[in-house]
Amino acid sequence: IDKTIAQFERIYEIDALNENALENLHRLYKQTNHAKLAEILEHRIESGAQPINDIRFELVELKLDSEPEAALELLKSILWEDKAYDKAYDALEKLLAHKTLTLDIAEFLAPRYAETGENEKQASLLKARIDVTEDNMDAITLLKELAKLEQDVLNDEKAAFDTYVKALAKDPADT
Repeated sequence: IDKTIAQFERIYEIDALNENALENLHRLYKQTNHAKLAEILEHRIESGAQPINDIRFELVELKLDSEPEAALELLKSILWEDKAYDKAYDALEKLLAHKTLTLDIAEFLAPRYAETGENEKQASLLKARIDVTEDNMDAITLLKELAKLEQDVLNDEKAAFDTYVKALAKDPADT
């Protein structure tokens, strides 16, 4: 395999846009967990290789832990082109562990959860958004939205009451 990799690397050095070399290096690097796989995937994306979203997602998987911001940008690209790319939503959920990305991620997950009726996930996402929202009025709006979801959809009166109490504590004048 090393000789084959070396041959395709030479072709790639001569012609960085050679799709045959890129495709074969992609396959070989993937088989050997080669460190240059991300570089090859990036070149394939830039050259418009197909299926583009599958290639993007493969790069997302490589960057998910080490470069979460880059992974998020790739996921956005995937979902702008294909809102039904389910694996992208799963990856977005994993990225929620990075609190600084929560609000960007919510832009994609909130409509998805509302559309699919994933009410528990929608409530969890609202809680995550509340945790990172710095604006008091935005936090109150999100708390009210969460309380309404808990009361009307999840039928959890106690949770709804507790959430309304939190909203009231942020703005006692709001009744």
